[in-house]
Parts: sequence; structure tokens; C-alpha cells
Amino acid sequence: MKVLAKILCALFFTISLQSCTKNTDDMGINQNCPAVETFSLTSNSPVVVGWPLEVKLPYIYASGKYVWTGPNGFHIESTATSDLTQSIITTTFADSGIYKLKIIDINDGCTIAEGSTKVSIISSPTAPCNASLTNNVSTSTLWGVGNGSYSGQQKTTSGSYINFFANCTDGSHLNINFNNYSDAQPGTYTTSDGFYPDQPASSVGIYYQTGLSQFTCKSLQKVYVTKTGNTTIISFCNLGFNNSVSSTVITVSGKVGF
Repeated sequence: MKVLAKILCALFFTISLQSCTKNTDDMGINQNCPAVETFSLTSNSPVVVGWPLEVKLPYIYASGKYVWTGPNGFHIESTATSDLTQSIITTTFADSGIYKLKIIDINDGCTIAEGSTKVSIISSPTAPCNASLTNNVSTSTLWGVGNGSYSGQQKTTSGSYINFFANCTDGSHLNINFNNYSDAQPGTYTTSDGFYPDQPASSVGIYYQTGLSQFTCKSLQKVYVTKTGNTTIISFCNLGFNNSVSSTVITVSGKVGF
């Protein structure tokens, strides 16, 4: 009886151990993990080469270990929520590609959720303008509007927009509006048919104010933004404006530094 009792005890102990062991496969992966949820990452793509890239999860989805992977050897692991935002200060073309974030439960190793986003690194745009547009960026030049010289350029933030003003000595001014999340980063922008940009970050709204009348820029025209040091340079060639005063076509070219 004592032998039988020992055998039964050993058998019960073995069964108990098996019932408490994690259900893992041959690779050691926990098979009891719940279904992986998905989320969306955001970024400031497209980014002009040499300028900063930011990729982030815009909210704290869950705590755990955050594992980032991406092109050009990008790999970061952290448990700090501050690392839900990742930056590359000086980008190269090799930084283009898919960036992924996986959130892993630190207790059981299960993947809780994951997401990704595609990032594009682009060449710095150049405006197809005449030679006079490449003069000293400290001066601003506009052709086709006003009767004086332009000075007092300024940048302001108003609600959802970043506003650039080029003021003329005759009292007129050119108003250039970008969406605040684009912040006039270097790139090629397309004009909207109105005072303010459309929803896409690549949209820009431009109008000319004479003091008596306002003229809005026609849509689907190109505006180019570059930077030299801390100066933002906005340039454009032969922009057509809607003329509510007469049938005369208003065309404006310019390069304005802020």
C-alpha cells in the first residue's frame, strides 16, 4: 500500500506541474496569448533629406515593452512611455521605409498590439523660376503686385494655421497660410482655391490684399519652400489670382524670406 501511495502521489504531482506549465510551442512562444490588436502610427512624412523625422503613437495605448523597428538599422526597445515618440534628427535617404511599433506584455511576453507607418525622405525642392529669384535670401521680391518694395516679413500662428505676411510699403500685403501641422517645412505645396489651405498638409492658401480688395490665388499651382539656416524661403512663379475687380489677369512671382 505504501508503494502504491507513493506512485499515486508522484503521478498527482506530475499532473499538477503540467497543469501549471505555460502552453508554449517548440519556439517557446506562449500559445495562450490573446489576439493582437492594431493601431496607427503618425509621422511628419514626407521629410526633406537632412531635416528631422518624427514617428509616434499619438496616445498611450498600453503599458509594456515598446519595440521599434525600421529601415537603416532602426531598432529601439524601451518601457518608457516617452519613447512612444521617436525622432531622427538628421535624415538620409536610407531612412525611407516602414516603421513599426510592437507593444509586448512584460509579464507573459505576449504581443498586445502593433502598428506601422510608411515614411518618405525626399530631395529638397527647387523652384523653376528665373535667375532673379535666386538672389540674396535676406531680401524679398514680388513681381506683379503693389507699387513699392516689400519689407517687414513676419510669421504668426492663428488657430489652425501658420500665417506668413509680406508687407509692402504701399500698404498692400501678401498673405500665405499653411496648415499648422505642416509648419511650412521644406517641400512642394499646392495652392487651394481660397484664403486658407485645404485639409492635406501639402496645401497652401494665398491671397493678396490691396487695402481695397482681396484677390485669392487660383488652385492647383505650385509653391516651393526651402530653408537656409533659420530662414524659411517661400518662392513661386507666375501664380494666377482670381480678379473680382476686372477681367485683367493678375500674375505674381516672388521669393519671400522669413
